[in-house]
Amino acid sequence: MLQLAAKEPFWKCSHCEGSNFGEDKSKGCQHCGHEYDPSDISAKVIPGGTSQTNAPRRPAVHDSSYYVPADLPSPKVVHSSPSYQRSMVSSLPSYKSSGRSGLRLDGQTLGIAAVILVIVALLGAFLFAKFHTTAHNAEFTGPSWTRSFDVQRFEVVHESDSTSNPPASAYNIDSWVTTEKKEVTRSEEYTVPKTCHHSEDLGNGFTREWDEDCSYTATRQVFDHYDYIDTTHYSYDHNEWVFYRTISESRDNFEPFWPAYNLNLEGQTVLGAERAVNYRETYTLKFDWYDKDETKFTAIYKVSEAEWHQYVVGEYYPIEVNSLGEVRNNPLQDKLNPPE
Repeated sequence: MLQLAAKEPFWKCSHCEGSNFGEDKSKGCQHCGHEYDPSDISAKVIPGGTSQTNAPRRPAVHDSSYYVPADLPSPKVVHSSPSYQRSMVSSLPSYKSSGRSGLRLDGQTLGIAAVILVIVALLGAFLFAKFHTTAHNAEFTGPSWTRSFDVQRFEVVHESDSTSNPPASAYNIDSWVTTEKKEVTRSEEYTVPKTCHHSEDLGNGFTREWDEDCSYTATRQVFDHYDYIDTTHYSYDHNEWVFYRTISESRDNFEPFWPAYNLNLEGQTVLGAERAVNYRETYTLKFDWYDKDETKFTAIYKVSEAEWHQYVVGEYYPIEVNSLGEVRNNPLQDKLNPPE
């Protein structure tokens, strides 16, 4: 039951929402003349200086009486004032908004934002260093080259635990089965209890508050059953070519050659035989230049062997170098065909 701080009976007209005071309801609303409806919000004086109302509300946990000074006037129309305000309130606590608005950032959000800013800054710095170049007239001071290849050896390889079927050449095969217990779930709907609190200003200095069931349905995964999965494992031996070593040679001249080597049982496919695979070759050019303070700088440029032989040691070539020390243009083409 709601407790209302009022000094005389009243009822609220559902037609014009006007407040009417006094026991007599036969004449209808004092504002619009509409006759009294039993469903209209009304209150009567009860002992203790409070009133009892028929307004909808939830069951009270406790009741509170509100003291009204004896000198408070009892007008036909209630006026709210900072000192005395008639109000109809729920006996349960009501939760008001803090009044704060706008975006609120917590520490985690700010941390993520800071990390993103750092990543963007680093990416921007890398792109600048990669594509921002400076032009120099550099001296070609020397070539260099590297040639290498890998050696594979035909050996016995043991597979200790494989779930793939053994190859046709496998031998010493052994197998066993393992069973995995896997939990299977299903989707289930359930009700999430929630209570919504409402407040309505009646326009006459009174406030009506009530609760509403706002429960909603959600979905969750729950256990359904177990599946048992069998897997076959194998162990076996087989012969295959595996990496054994790398042979390489490097020089700072224009006379490249492939390094000499001896392969065991070359050309055969028997245990212990060797073969050469994955041939690689790199040809580079070294350019030097000086800035206005006579500080020496060096850049390395990789080219094909055919173009590599066309450079002349001691000649100057126009180069464009980025902050990473990479040559971004073709010095030979720019020397033979200067850009406009």
